[in-house]
Amino acid sequence: MTLIEDLIDVAVASGPDPRSAVDLIEPPALDPFHPPVAFTPIADTVARAQVAVSGTVTSCEVCAWAGGSTLEVTLDDPTGSLVLAFLGRRNVAGIRVGCHLMAGGRVVLHQNRRSLLNPYYWLVADRSGQS
Repeated sequence: MTLIEDLIDVAVASGPDPRSAVDLIEPPALDPFHPPVAFTPIADTVARAQVAVSGTVTSCEVCAWAGGSTLEVTLDDPTGSLVLAFLGRRNVAGIRVGCHLMAGGRVVLHQNRRSLLNPYYWLVADRSGQS
């Protein structure tokens, strides 16, 4: 056996690198001036992943986070829900229960809930032309 054949045998025996090139590539950064065109189902979001999601607002409430006001907006899609947390805000113009929006950012776990902190967001007009 040649040295090359020995190296090939070792490479085949050890299997593929568990960190494939696909896993090492960071998704493209979100552009606040252009809405995303592909979305991650909320149920498939994981902590520390950068995602773009789309859904309907089911609740808006002001909560205290670390002594300050935070607007918590719950966004639902057919697969699940996640919290959009706007730190230091009591309201955000255009966001209300029942509106449809797209949001993007990095997922964090806060009190065992998937959340996006100060996410990018894009309001989506309904078919009647109102947002």
